[in-house]
Amino acid sequence: MRMGNFSYEVLGAKLRAIRKAKHISLNDVAQALNKSVSTVAKYETGEINIDLESLLLICEYFQINSADLLPNTSFDSAAKGHPRYKDQMVDRVYIYYYRAYDRWIHRCVIENDNTTFKSILYFDVKSELEPYQCNYVYEGTVHYTDSHTYYVFYNITKPFDMITINSPSLSQGYEYRIGLLSSITVYYQNMAGKILISDTPIQDQSLLMDNLVVDKQTLKELRRTNFFIV
Repeated sequence: MRMGNFSYEVLGAKLRAIRKAKHISLNDVAQALNKSVSTVAKYETGEINIDLESLLLICEYFQINSADLLPNTSFDSAAKGHPRYKDQMVDRVYIYYYRAYDRWIHRCVIENDNTTFKSILYFDVKSELEPYQCNYVYEGTVHYTDSHTYYVFYNITKPFDMITINSPSLSQGYEYRIGLLSSITVYYQNMAGKILISDTPIQDQSLLMDNLVVDKQTLKELRRTNFFIV
């Protein structure tokens, strides 16, 4: 069911993504709510409209803020102070990166709430059209400046790693932007990678490969300056 810009199907899909990212079973949620497994499953598919009390109980069980799941339900007065950044403010951003060892282009989706400057990162999604089918979920914030937009995200489950994403703002009018993603590996080593950022999904695999694979010129600059420049 959809009410204006609100959809119970989307809300349910978000809850499912968070539940799976936290490795929580439907049975665990059903017991916490004192509901049947079938009812909880239908909350996630949108077959049953979840009531406010159950939603708040689920959010408490998941240790998340309900406002992060419901668009435009809270407001940060600081948003009024940044009209100059309104062209940078989009509700959804698509992230692409290439991982050489599996020779695969990976996809992520960021959803922004530009009334609170909070963001959710759905990491390694199966498809840009189904962002809530993902391997990991991160919560964080978005920050706008004249030169760039950057994000800081924390994994909602162990190992609670942090991801930062930096996107240049000066190329905002282009189809896509090249940015940098940095994180910590499972061995607690710093890691940074080249990413492509777009306000719309990109299906052109050649375009993605041409922009994401680190080329000889980039490696030459790395050896010359000892900095990874993208």
